Amino acid sequence: MHRHGHVHGAAGAPAADDEVLLTAQQVCARLGGISAMTLWRWLGSEDLQFPQPTMRINNRRYWSAGSIRDWLAHRQKPIAA
Repeated sequence: MHRHGHVHGAAGAPAADDEVLLTAQQVCARLGGISAMTLWRWLGSEDLQFPQPTMRINNRRYWSAGSIRDWLAHRQKPIAA
């Protein structure tokens, strides 16, 4: 968070939900309804560089919404030739 309580995304625009924690089920839904097994595979893939959970509470995994948004934005960038 910045000095005035605003969270900014990669483009500098306010990203109010960056710090919101998402459950594995919510992450799967945000990623187009992938399965829990697909999420597990992505977590283990070095090639995908999927973000690891931001926090674990009672063996439950939580990701910040910003980490998922940033990963998606990075994946959508064109590859330089």
